[in-house]
Amino acid sequence: GKVKDSLTADGYTVSSTGNADNNNYTKTEIAAKKSVSQDYLSKLESELGKTLDVDSTVASLQDSSTTDVTVTLGSQIRQ
Repeated sequence: GKVKDSLTADGYTVSSTGNADNNNYTKTEIAAKKSVSQDYLSKLESELGKTLDVDSTVASLQDSSTTDVTVTLGSQIRQ
């Protein structure tokens, strides 16, 4: 979709896309492994924040997760 294309154009690697576990997300949420740098997460949040309402709290992903970062898109879009 548009977000994947935008992130890819900005140099991010998007390994997969899919549907959230439910449709109750209003803000876009970021979850990351502890090994992901704060600088990287800040840049990602800034990029997503251009068009989406992003929750500023980054949730933790387990070290066993197959991805380093997961982004769950919310329904609130900036005008």
